Amino acid sequence: MKGSSYWIRGRHYVDSQALANLSATSTHTIVPLGDGWRLLTPRGAIHCARMAGREPLPHQQGALYELRAPATVVAHCEHAWREGGHCRSAQTLESWPVKPKKPCGGCGDACSCAPCQMRDRPHSHSHSL
Repeated sequence: MKGSSYWIRGRHYVDSQALANLSATSTHTIVPLGDGWRLLTPRGAIHCARMAGREPLPHQQGALYELRAPATVVAHCEHAWREGGHCRSAQTLESWPVKPKKPCGGCGDACSCAPCQMRDRPHSHSHSL
């Protein structure tokens, strides 16, 4: 199964599936770190820092990691990973996805949202059967 890679605001990210695929290659070594992994590649080391508290990205499998290394190292490796079938072509996103807010409807009469105001304001018809 292919992992996913992303470019968001000039930074490169991969998911857990991409890292798992890379760990199975003979050209990469993955070393655990406190906040993620260090990926040792023929072009140099890449720090894979775990990202938390973000909405999942399209096709993301598992955790998300920011790749921290010189741009030339990341670009070369991403191309090789894609060609090797380890991850999909990088998706470019302008910003992080935002989880849509659910309509409230449950705060009570102190809430100013439309669902609460519609439910709590007095009206002339009866709800009894």
